[in-house]
Amino acid sequence: MFSEYKKQVIKLYEEKRDAMALPLNLQNPTPARLKDECLAVIAKRFKKGDEKVLRDFFGDCVDVEGYIRYIRSMDVDRFRPLINHLNKKTENTDEKNIELLAWLIDFSPRPYIFKLDTLKKEEDFVGHKEVEKPVAAGISSELEKESSKEVDKKLNRITVTKKPMYALFWHKSWKKLAISAISIFILLFSFKSLDFFKEKDCMYWDGVNYKSISCDQKLPNIQVIALDTFKLKHFKKITKPDTLTENCIRKMWYSKIDKEVEFFTTGGMHPEYPEKALKPISEYIFSKYIKVKAPSTPSK
Repeated sequence: MFSEYKKQVIKLYEEKRDAMALPLNLQNPTPARLKDECLAVIAKRFKKGDEKVLRDFFGDCVDVEGYIRYIRSMDVDRFRPLINHLNKKTENTDEKNIELLAWLIDFSPRPYIFKLDTLKKEEDFVGHKEVEKPVAAGISSELEKESSKEVDKKLNRITVTKKPMYALFWHKSWKKLAISAISIFILLFSFKSLDFFKEKDCMYWDGVNYKSISCDQKLPNIQVIALDTFKLKHFKKITKPDTLTENCIRKMWYSKIDKEVEFFTTGGMHPEYPEKALKPISEYIFSKYIKVKAPSTPSK
């Protein structure tokens, strides 16, 4: 039943939370953090099997880009019922909220399917009282009526042919040799390209966009932060604002710090001034800082 499925999802969430094994957005969730985590997860692992979960909560957005656009525009209050349930403020919540949580923490199997419960109960019931008939007994009654040659043929069908000892020895030796060769290759390759195998779970701002980097790698005068796959892929500084058109209004973002105006492709906090939030480009900002005004004709 769904109640058992819900119980297992909540249990896994609490176990991961207590073990500090969740992203920061889920470790101490708020409606805004759940929204940010949805953007991060859908950019990182969009699976066809999750389309029902996403469609039930966000609506049918066709593809990844569609879901990203919709999530960015939705009200954070949509996530408040799930927050209240996780904080034990409500006893029950809508099934789509539990499915969203299962998706966020990568619970498996998901989503909940009623037929699976039915099949499981049938498996528990069917088959335990069945007794298999011995194969030899069924054959022996027929063997008594047949010639000795037929007996040999049938016995050969139900016995396993043993391989010669030299064949087994050669098979085992070849297998050991192959495993040893592969192990040596991996070991040598790892020494020469150790950096290649390091997981790049962090990133840094290079002035135009974010770049991935190993967390233990240090760069002079550069702040290394936790990897955000959505920002890594979509957050960029617009270096040529004069190429922007009116279509960018309320779709692109800007900052004004010390009278310097900068433009970015997505919202959030300023990468160099994390205490400053970016704002969407308005008609006023567009006309003042981006739109090129035609030069006035001098009077004669």
